[in-house]
Amino acid sequence: MKFIKNIEKSGQKIISSILGIYYSIRFTLINKSTPKIPPAHLIARVDGQYGTVHFLKVSIVSWKTIIKSLRRVGININDFKNILDFGCGVARTLISANSQIKKTNFFGTDVDREAIEWCKKNIKNVSFQSNDELPPLNYTDNKFDFIYSISVFSHLNEDYQFKWIKEIARILKPGGIFLISIHGNTCWKRAPEKIKSKCSSDIVKYGFAFEDSAHPVGLNKSWYKTAFHTKNYIQKNYSKYFEILAHLEAGLGNYQDIVILKRK
Repeated sequence: MKFIKNIEKSGQKIISSILGIYYSIRFTLINKSTPKIPPAHLIARVDGQYGTVHFLKVSIVSWKTIIKSLRRVGININDFKNILDFGCGVARTLISANSQIKKTNFFGTDVDREAIEWCKKNIKNVSFQSNDELPPLNYTDNKFDFIYSISVFSHLNEDYQFKWIKEIARILKPGGIFLISIHGNTCWKRAPEKIKSKCSSDIVKYGFAFEDSAHPVGLNKSWYKTAFHTKNYIQKNYSKYFEILAHLEAGLGNYQDIVILKRK
């Protein structure tokens, strides 16, 4: 049995290496540049998995999804002058975005100061800064045409998310676009039964649930765990600050929902 397990582990390592090479080549062909790979412990904070395979795959898929989602509401990504990645981590999405679009000013901000320092040293042509866990951000009013936030509001508790929504509205230009990913209906259906049994009453009653058990890897903060939103919750609460242009169920990787908002 031990011999078989060793063979299985060796096989998994070989497959992982092949996939790593595949996504590195794919990234290079799509973006016409060689990807900068962060240290494994920084990748784990945003990705939940060590190594380059999933990191590069999600980078490619996330940026492609953003472009396609905007097109569905008649918006061309190239029309934006200033773009902010809110909660950029180690620039997982930005390394694809910045490689493909050259006439746009890119910005990235995150609470993870170590990740931001790595980004400043390794990612060119992007202005990075770290932020505190609560607003304000060090940006002027009405600065950005477009702000996106991948896998951030899917982890914030209710108090923090609305504090940040108000701040995003401040730094977004009138008519500017805010795109987020959330754990919606698809994610809820696939959630472990332990989480469902704990959070189902909140989902039914409020349309929002925050599962506050320890995060296995990543940013282990009491306000950053796993959040679930229903479509009705988004419509009712986010429309106070933004016009809702689209809610695309399982729009990101056939898992998280994509919500496209426009500042009023």
